[in-house]
Amino acid sequence: MTVNTELGLSYELDIDINLNGPGSATKNWQQIRFTSAIAPVHPPLMAGAETYDDEGAQNQVKIGETGSVPFTIQAQRNPDGSFLPEVQMLLNAAKPGTRGNQASVEVRYYDSKGADYAFQGIFSVDVARQTTGNAEIAGWTVTLTSRGPIKVIANPYAENPVEGAPAISSALPAAAVAGSQLTIKGSGFTGTTGATGVKVGAVNATSYVVAGDNVIVAVVPAGSAGSAPITVTRGSEASDPFPYTRGA
Repeated sequence: MTVNTELGLSYELDIDINLNGPGSATKNWQQIRFTSAIAPVHPPLMAGAETYDDEGAQNQVKIGETGSVPFTIQAQRNPDGSFLPEVQMLLNAAKPGTRGNQASVEVRYYDSKGADYAFQGIFSVDVARQTTGNAEIAGWTVTLTSRGPIKVIANPYAENPVEGAPAISSALPAAAVAGSQLTIKGSGFTGTTGATGVKVGAVNATSYVVAGDNVIVAVVPAGSAGSAPITVTRGSEASDPFPYTRGA
């Protein structure tokens, strides 16, 4: 029996970077946008395991692997001239004089259609300017080199936010006061960054952490008691205001 299939496409790989830094307990995954030519390789590390039983023949056994993830990024800027946060993190890690963890990033890369192909690890970063012509689109060539083991992970494809604005379903505890933590639940939170990403009323949250696509933990900013609808903004898309009443 003939089984209907669909032709795979070269761009069906995504790569995310942890904006909270390599090895952080709470991850803040941000897709590295405007990428091309993502080409992970995992060459094996081999060791000789010859014994007399091999009668002089080589017996090479795999004891691990190294990892390299090269890709290119088109140079896109925010309206204020800054680079996207994931790009800035890569550029910071590649600066001359950086060492160790400061020169590293944590990434995960995976099949963007949900197949069983997904990996995560900590990598050193090399960034080179891709084009130098007077009439060319700027960009970078990035090469990530593994530091330690590369983990096989469940494909995070299902975690990725659906298209459309974030949505808030709850905010607890009720009547939180300035300086206390507020747990916001909903969907489409992955990729929320910047000072204006979470607002309580018209005021930016003092700080916040995106704990996953469905959870944000924010610190309530200063303000008056009473009605203070919560909004989450990811990129150019904002949630509908979620009714909330601040404590005194």
